[in-house]
Amino acid sequence: MTGARGTSAAVPGTLLQVAVTLPVDETFTYRDPRPGVCLPLGTEVIVPFGSRQVTGFVVGHPEAAGG
Repeated sequence: MTGARGTSAAVPGTLLQVAVTLPVDETFTYRDPRPGVCLPLGTEVIVPFGSRQVTGFVVGHPEAAGG
């Protein structure tokens, strides 16, 4: 998965709101690069976070910004 921050809305894929297993008080938006895939809430995912890969859980599906 790639971070959705700063990416174009034209890139295909589903947006995922992810809570990472780190001591932070916010969730992060990532784009699932697989078109047409919609992961259920609670699914465990591995996402890039800074210079490393971390475990997180899908907690929402934000709407893509219209262009």
